[in-house]
Amino acid sequence: MSISPPGIKKFILPAVIFFSLLVLSLVYWKGYGKPNIGIDDANIYFVYMKHLAEGHGFVWNIGGERVEGFTSLLWTLIGALFYKISPLNLPLFFLIFGFTLSFFTIYKVLEFARKINNTESAAITATDIIILFLLIAPRGYIEWNILGLMETSLWSFLLALTSLMLCNYYFNQKKINIVGFSVMLILINLTRPESIAFNFLFILILFVMLYADYGWRYSLKKSLVPFLSYAISLGALILWRLSYFGYPLPNTYYAKVSGSEKGNLIGGLGYLFQFFNNFPLAAFIFPLLLFFGFMMLIKWKKSGNLELYSNQEKVEAVLLSVVFSGLAFPVLTGGDHFHFSRFYQPLLPLFYLAVTITFFWRNYIGFMRQGTRIATAVVVVSLVFAAFFSGKSTVFGFFRDELLNFPEFEIARAGRQAAVEMNQAFADCKAYPSMGTNATGGFGYIYKGTTMDMLGLNSTLMAHANTIKTGVRNHASFDKKAFWQMKPDVFGTSFGGEVVYDTSTFVLYENVPGYRHSDFIYSSYKKIFDDDDFRAAYMPAFVQHKNDKYFIFGYYATSFLNKLDNSIYNVQILERIFDPHRPDQTKR
Repeated sequence: MSISPPGIKKFILPAVIFFSLLVLSLVYWKGYGKPNIGIDDANIYFVYMKHLAEGHGFVWNIGGERVEGFTSLLWTLIGALFYKISPLNLPLFFLIFGFTLSFFTIYKVLEFARKINNTESAAITATDIIILFLLIAPRGYIEWNILGLMETSLWSFLLALTSLMLCNYYFNQKKINIVGFSVMLILINLTRPESIAFNFLFILILFVMLYADYGWRYSLKKSLVPFLSYAISLGALILWRLSYFGYPLPNTYYAKVSGSEKGNLIGGLGYLFQFFNNFPLAAFIFPLLLFFGFMMLIKWKKSGNLELYSNQEKVEAVLLSVVFSGLAFPVLTGGDHFHFSRFYQPLLPLFYLAVTITFFWRNYIGFMRQGTRIATAVVVVSLVFAAFFSGKSTVFGFFRDELLNFPEFEIARAGRQAAVEMNQAFADCKAYPSMGTNATGGFGYIYKGTTMDMLGLNSTLMAHANTIKTGVRNHASFDKKAFWQMKPDVFGTSFGGEVVYDTSTFVLYENVPGYRHSDFIYSSYKKIFDDDDFRAAYMPAFVQHKNDKYFIFGYYATSFLNKLDNSIYNVQILERIFDPHRPDQTKR
C-alpha cells in the first residue's frame, strides 16, 4: 500500500532536523580535529562514572575522599550505566545520547511553534527554518549539546519540555498533566543545582496560570503535588549529599562561586555582555522580547483583566519568565569561563521560540499582515543567511581547513596523552607520584597514580579553603595552606608534570621575561613559585626513565626526588635565575 502525501508530509520536519543536525555536527566534528572524548570537564564526569560503575563510589581517587566533583548527578548515573555496558564505548554512547536529546528538543520546540502559529499542516514553515538555523549555524550549540559530551543536552531537553508543558496548557483545554509535570521537576532536581531556582519558577508559573483561570483554592490544590515532588526530592537530595559528602551542594559550586555578591555580579554581567557580544542576533532579539513583555504589561495595566490576553500572549508570558530568569541566574552566580556561553545554550531554543510567535509581529509590530508572503520569505532568507555569520566565529572556518579554537577539546586530548606517557615513565617507581593538576579531566581519567585537583573541583579541602574567591574567574580556589596539606609529589604545570622531548630548547618558565605578568599557571597558583618555603621544598627538574626518549618536567618535591632509584632514572635540576627578593628583577 502506497503512502499518501499527507503521510509523507509528517516525516519532512523530523527529517530536516535530523539531517541538518547530523551534517553540521559532522562538519564541526571534523573541523575540531575529530574529538572523540569530549571536553576536559566531560572527562571529569568519566572518572566518577568509572569509579561508580566499578563499585568505588563517588570518589575522585580510588580510596580517596567522597567528593561531588561533578555538577549533574543524573548525568553521572546515566554515564555509570553506559560504562557498565561498555567502558570503551562510553564517549560514543554520550555522543549518540546528546544528539538524540538535541534532536527531540528542537523537534518539540518547532512542533509547538507550528501549533501556536497555526501552521501545523505545512510541510516546512518559516519558523522551522529560522529557529533551526539560528540554533545550529553559529558555533556553540552543537559543541555544548553534542560534541562536548556534557549534561547540557539533558538540561536543555528538560527545561524546554517542562516549559512547553506549561505552554501547552493554553492549547489543551486548560489542562495539564500534573503527574508528568511533577516527574519533570524531580528529574530537573537531579540534573543541575540551578534546579532549585528553575523548579520554584516553574511551580510559581503553574500557580499563577491556574489562579488566573480558576482561583486560588483550585490553584493551591493542583500545585500541591508538584510542590511536594519538588520539595521532597530536593530535600532528599540535600540530605543524601550531607550524609554522603558532608555538603548540601556539589563541590563544583564551592570551587567556582565566590561568597562575594559584588564579585559575582560584576563577573556575571560581564558574562551576559560576552554572550551578546559573541551572538549578535541574540543581542538583537533580546530587546524585541523586552518590547513584547513591556507591551503586554501596558495592556494589562490598561484593562486590569488577564482574560483579555490571547493564548499567544499567555504563552509568551510563560516563555519570557523562563528566558529572562535563565539569563539572570548566571549573572547572580558569576557566570562561567568556557567558550560560547555554555550556561545560555540550553535557553536558546526557548529564546528563539519566543521571538517567532507571529501574533506579536502582526499585532505588536504590524509586519506580517495578510498577503505579505514575499516579505516573509525575504526575512526568513535573511535571518538564515545572517545565522551563518552572526557568531564571532562561524562554521565557515571549517571549510577553510582550519582547526578552529575550542581549547576544551585539546586540553582533554593533551591530558590523556600526558597521562599515558607519565604512566610509562613512572612505572618503575615504588608508587606513582601524586600529581597536582589544574586541567584534570583527561589526565585524571588515564593516570594510574593520585591526581590532586589544585583548583578544587575534585577536592573539598581546596574548594572550601576560602569562601571569597580572588584571582582568575572559575580558577580562583587555589589556597596555599591547602596546598601544603595536600603536598603533591609533582606540581607546576597543567598536568602536574609536562612531557618534554627536546630539553636543549626548553626554558624554565619562571626565567622567561613577562612570566609573572601573563602566565595563567603562575596567576592561578597565587604566585606560590616565589615563596621561600616552596622554593626550598620543590625543585624544577627533568626526570627521565633511562629507557624512554622523553623527560618529565615539573616542580618535584625533594622528598620524592630523594626516593628515586638512580639506576633507573636520570634527574636534572634546573637553575632558577629569578630571585623574588631582588626588586630590580620584578619587571622580568
